[in-house]
Amino acid sequence: NTNCFLLSSAVWWDMKDCSVTEGIDAHRVRPSIEGGFRELGYSGPVSIKAYGDQKRTPDHLLQALSSTGVAVVHIRSESTCTLMYKDMVKWREDNLPPATMMIITNQMLDVFHWDLARLQQRTRKQP
Repeated sequence: NTNCFLLSSAVWWDMKDCSVTEGIDAHRVRPSIEGGFRELGYSGPVSIKAYGDQKRTPDHLLQALSSTGVAVVHIRSESTCTLMYKDMVKWREDNLPPATMMIITNQMLDVFHWDLARLQQRTRKQP
């Protein structure tokens, strides 16, 4: 009897710093990310949050992302990293390792490096 379980995975995506490249079908973003997880051996549900100033994002792109289940979060660009990190902390409290996190940003070393190292070391509070 083989025990099999699904791991949850979450993606936080900074759309300002890492936008959908011109000519790429936004409907393919989610399947591409999920395929990347599968190639690495991860299975289970994947939640994706895309953060950015959605007033500057073309409507067709927002509609395509939303239609595939990407949660599009409207935020001023100067608040993006703060909100992403806050959401990551909350998610990690509810999803202990081996749950998987992916961050799509070019702010990794500048903003997230030390905070994520501390987050990885945290343990869930016991009731």
